[in-house]
Amino acid sequence: MNRRLTHLVQKARYALVRALLRGAANESNMVAHCRLELRDWYSDTGPNQWMARDIEELLSLFSMQGHSGSSAPFAIAVFKALASFEPWSPLTGAPDEWSEPVDSDGMCQNRRCGHVFRRADGSAFDSEGRVFREPSGAAYTSKDSRVEVTFPYTPKREYVDVDANGKPVGVQA
Repeated sequence: MNRRLTHLVQKARYALVRALLRGAANESNMVAHCRLELRDWYSDTGPNQWMARDIEELLSLFSMQGHSGSSAPFAIAVFKALASFEPWSPLTGAPDEWSEPVDSDGMCQNRRCGHVFRRADGSAFDSEGRVFREPSGAAYTSKDSRVEVTFPYTPKREYVDVDANGKPVGVQA
């Protein structure tokens, strides 16, 4: 098929799926809760409107899957990790987890977790292992965010509160 026809078919398929989801889950308590909580977003003409519709679509599909009180939290946890490009199981450090070197020093990036890197000497670090949080609530990472990694490794973040000058709060000089 030519590109134009392929695009039209994909667009029609997407519209059909959206229509089916909206029709199938109109009575879902989850969708009703979404509509109630995001009611102001639906009348917005900006990104909130399409975000509300997309979230409603995801909840429609989720509600049609028939999860119980025990499977729903599990499915949500797996979905959250994978949608955030986080690994579901610990990183092993195996050779197939690494990309080709990303710089002239031979550093490689982990394929399963993009913020974990391996140096040419084989040691590894998580570039987001430490997140700095300012008094305003704004958070950032820097070179000081790196934490050394030992495999198997489950990525985690340590939050460090800092003052207006970027100095850790509660640390004696």
